[in-house]
Amino acid sequence: MLEKTKQLIETLRNCKGAQRVAVWVTPIRKLRGDFNGTHIVSKQVLARVRAGIDYANLGTVKDAIANGEREEVQPLPWGEWLQFPYAIGHTRKDGAYNEYVRFYPPVLKAGSEVKKPQVQWYLDGVPTTYASVEPMLLASDKPTEEVPACFNVNVENIVAVQDIGQ
Repeated sequence: MLEKTKQLIETLRNCKGAQRVAVWVTPIRKLRGDFNGTHIVSKQVLARVRAGIDYANLGTVKDAIANGEREEVQPLPWGEWLQFPYAIGHTRKDGAYNEYVRFYPPVLKAGSEVKKPQVQWYLDGVPTTYASVEPMLLASDKPTEEVPACFNVNVENIVAVQDIGQ
C-alpha cells in the first residue's frame, strides 16, 4: 500500500462517517481529435464527503433493496479492497497500478438535496470555464447532473482532506 494511502486512511479513520472537505485534481488524459496532445485539461473538485462507510449500510441502498429497486450489494466490479471500507487497489489492463479512496456525499436531512461538488476547470494550467473545455472532452469525461452514490478517487489526485471549518 502506498504511504499516501496509509496516511489518508489514518486521517479518515479518526473521523469515520463524519463530514470532511476533500479536494482532488483529475487530469483529463485524452482529448477529442485535434485537441489531443495540444492542450492539457484538468478539473479540480472540492466536495463535502464522508468516508469509512460500508456502501451496503447506506440508507438509500437499504431502502432500494427493500423496495425491489435494486439487487443486494455485490463485490467490487473492479479492484480489491486494500483496507475495507477505505481504500481499493486496482491494476488496469495496461498493467498500471492505482490506489483509490472511497468517499461518499454527505447525508442531509430528509427532503433536502445533496450538495453538488464544486468543480473548477483548467486549460493548460489556467482556470477556465467548462464551456471553453467542453468541445475538447470525450463523452466519458463530461459531467452529469446527478451526484454519484460514491466517489472512488485516485490517491495520487487527492490534494487535501480537512475537517469542515479548517
